[in-house]
Amino acid sequence: PSWVRPQDWLPVFRRAIAEGLHDMSLAQLVLRELERWRDSNVELEWSQLLPGLAAHFRASPAGAGTGEGASGIRRTAAERRALRVASAAKTEEHGKFMQRLIRFVGSLGGDCHALVA
Repeated sequence: PSWVRPQDWLPVFRRAIAEGLHDMSLAQLVLRELERWRDSNVELEWSQLLPGLAAHFRASPAGAGTGEGASGIRRTAAERRALRVASAAKTEEHGKFMQRLIRFVGSLGGDCHALVA
């Protein structure tokens, strides 16, 4: 981040944070990059990212249904079990992401604490 003007990256981060609401791997990548920038002491207007980060606190993990499929056909017991396992894994992954996000926002200090309080 040292060779880049940080303010030029704010729109990129804001967009990626918003898109990360629908793509957990993107959300994790953005958070990892923000953590790296924070650890490098980059002077970024962190407060401009707070509305997007706050949306992640309000979002819930996307869970898979267990009844009918998209076509209206009943799922078998094996399919329902597989969906429950996948849903549990997504929920666990979302929980770990949220812990990292809370720690990250809390580490920013200042007005950022209002999001995690």
